[in-house]
Amino acid sequence: MKAKLLLFPAAALLAFAPGTTAQQPAASYRVQFFLTQVQNGKPAEARTYTLTVRNDDSLSRLEVGERVPIRTGTDKIDYENVGFALDCRLQNPGAHTPVPEGEVGLMMNASTSALAPNSTPLQPVIQRSSTSANTLLKVGQRSLLSKFSDADGNSYQIEALVEPLSVSER
Repeated sequence: MKAKLLLFPAAALLAFAPGTTAQQPAASYRVQFFLTQVQNGKPAEARTYTLTVRNDDSLSRLEVGERVPIRTGTDKIDYENVGFALDCRLQNPGAHTPVPEGEVGLMMNASTSALAPNSTPLQPVIQRSSTSANTLLKVGQRSLLSKFSDADGNSYQIEALVEPLSVSER
């Protein structure tokens, strides 16, 4: 059985640029992450994950997958998460920080992990890869965050779309 773990610790923070006018940031945002696995230069599998994220420095997290048992001692077994995980955070810059019109800063860290071929039960070998991005995104525009490959040579592309939520959607 081969499983992958994608970790997306992602922290989105509102940023500013010189010469921009201040605006009131939204209280909550919808953040969509588009994960595409690419094989031979063509999209092989695509998934979309959506989180509602409050603009109060709180963490939003999504995990999908399984827990793999690992022997850590003669009579002790721990478990390692294998699958997909996504973290997203908006940081409130404070009332005195101007926010560029229609933009949100996004910091994203991602990693993949998978059981190596021929791993033995209770003593699996777990392969890991990681990537990170720190960028300014236009609200309402889908943007490429990162392209990376895992230990097995699978390539991934991560895009994000950030949209403010209306009062009725919160």
